[in-house]
Amino acid sequence: MSNQWPDHSALRNDLAYLNLLLGFEIDAGLHTAGYLVEQFPESVPYRATLALALVQNREFIKEWEVFAGRDLDWRLAMPGHHAVYVATLLGTGRGVEVREHGRQIDRAMIRPEEFTLVAPAPSH
Repeated sequence: MSNQWPDHSALRNDLAYLNLLLGFEIDAGLHTAGYLVEQFPESVPYRATLALALVQNREFIKEWEVFAGRDLDWRLAMPGHHAVYVATLLGTGRGVEVREHGRQIDRAMIRPEEFTLVAPAPSH
């Protein structure tokens, strides 16, 4: 699908996100997500994909910067995006925020790969 609609940003993001979750094409995912965040800076899904690429690279400080200082509307975010955010918080030692945000994740609604990102975080 991404070959059929190469300019469709949501498809590009979804493909990058899924590849990153599976540990594939991390450099390509980082490039795609970085470009999309530049184009759409307030997009939670694109920021989550960029953070996931950085999580996969173990670049915890950089991954936190993806979200820091942003007033993002988390009510509209998908459960997997919450999981990536919590993984970012875990990687940077933000325990209180992990507990607060981790409770918002319905573990039944995330993929197994997303679950492994947040396994230590409390849920509801």
